[in-house]
Amino acid sequence: MFVLTIDQRHSRTETDRVPVLLDILREVCATSPPLAGFERTVGDEIQGLFGDAAGAVAAVRAVVREGGWHLGIGIGPIEGVPATVREGRGSAFVSAREAVDAAKSSGDVAVRAGGDPAVSPLMVSTIEVMCRFLAATIAGRTEAQIQAVRALDSGLTGRQAARELGVSASAVSQRRTAAGYDLEMRGWEVLEELMSAVQGGSGATRLSGTGATRLSGTDAALGADATPGGRAYAHGSDAVVRDGRAPARGRRGVNADGEER
Repeated sequence: MFVLTIDQRHSRTETDRVPVLLDILREVCATSPPLAGFERTVGDEIQGLFGDAAGAVAAVRAVVREGGWHLGIGIGPIEGVPATVREGRGSAFVSAREAVDAAKSSGDVAVRAGGDPAVSPLMVSTIEVMCRFLAATIAGRTEAQIQAVRALDSGLTGRQAARELGVSASAVSQRRTAAGYDLEMRGWEVLEELMSAVQGGSGATRLSGTGATRLSGTDAALGADATPGGRAYAHGSDAVVRDGRAPARGRRGVNADGEER
């Protein structure tokens, strides 16, 4: 399981940004919704619970892109799927608390794991380094680069983005390269692959405590549910395959004009 605990920076001197981020998270996670939806837990803090890597990565990307937040990612078992995230218990929630506290010192993102010996410290560190690399890449962009990235994110080609922004196609291309846009896109794919490997690894723990089920082999890879009703943790096109990894989303396509989308 993945628990995200998100805390607003400089909350004592800045406007409350929690409502805006909650709206963004609901939108970006619509295709891979959390098991327990994001909500304000206390003060300016938000928390959500995911059973799949695709949804967790979508949320991480949204938070990092918005900027101004400390993000803690907790990996581990939970004590039953809660009706609301406020009721959540288990190692993943404890780890998320430790992670967001660490993020307040590091300034961006931290990852912690507990309760599952199958999750190696090296894997946890690798996931954290990837998150922090992506956060640093995004934070270093100029306003012009951010505008170009937003245009490309909306699905526009380089030429279309140039018309939208009132600049030349070569200017958009230069901003795309300087922003590290293609590297960022591949970075999110790699992060999802890493987190899917943790999620679908042999003996991956879904739940702990009374009535818990420890999944392994095909059941873990397919995201079989240990809760009543048999609800699968995988969602839509992001469903994990038998080796426990999410299908690669591939590189951005090329249109008829030979432009990368």
